[in-house]
Amino acid sequence: MTTEAQYTVRPANWLPLPGVTEVRHEAVLTQRVDENDNYSKATVEEFYPRQGRGVVALDDGTRIVFDVRSVTFVGEKAHASYLQQGARVGYDVGVTPNGLRLCALKVY
Repeated sequence: MTTEAQYTVRPANWLPLPGVTEVRHEAVLTQRVDENDNYSKATVEEFYPRQGRGVVALDDGTRIVFDVRSVTFVGEKAHASYLQQGARVGYDVGVTPNGLRLCALKVY
C-alpha cells in the first residue's frame, strides 16, 4: 500500500505574520518622507553596495566620500539597502584628518 504525498510549491516567506490578517504592499511602497527638515540636501552620485562605499554630490558641487560602516542612518529608511545612485539624501558632516566625512544620512 503506497500513498503519494502531495506537495505545494510556495514562494519564500509565505507564512503570514502573527496578528496580521491582510498584507498591504502598497503601504510599504508609498512611504511619505518629509524633505523639509534641517538636514542639508545632496544626491548620491556613486554607490557601491558590495564595498559599502559611495560618493554624495552636494548642491554646490562638492563631493564627499562615505563608508556605510561609519555613517549613522536616520529616518524611516534608516538602512543602507535604501541607498542607490541618484537617491536624494539629507546629510551631516564631520571633519577628519583626511577631510570631510559623512556622519549621518537620511534617505528620502
